[in-house]
Amino acid sequence: MGMAYIWISTAVTFILFTIEAIITYNLGKHRDSKINGTFFLNLLKCPPMKELFKILINVGLFSFISSLATNLLAKLLKK
Repeated sequence: MGMAYIWISTAVTFILFTIEAIITYNLGKHRDSKINGTFFLNLLKCPPMKELFKILINVGLFSFISSLATNLLAKLLKK
């Protein structure tokens, strides 16, 4: 496993966890809403740019750290 693995792992983790983070953000924002069709559509709405930027930086950083840690552990376990 090398740098290609780290970047692929980072990208996959980033995409999935960004979607999860946006859903979590919207769950908090709409926590008092009734559960209906509109509620589920609101879960995927993009947050304001400032909030989205914070989410992307946070998820990106931890996706990369997670991929590095996974790669390092895989190398250590092979020994």
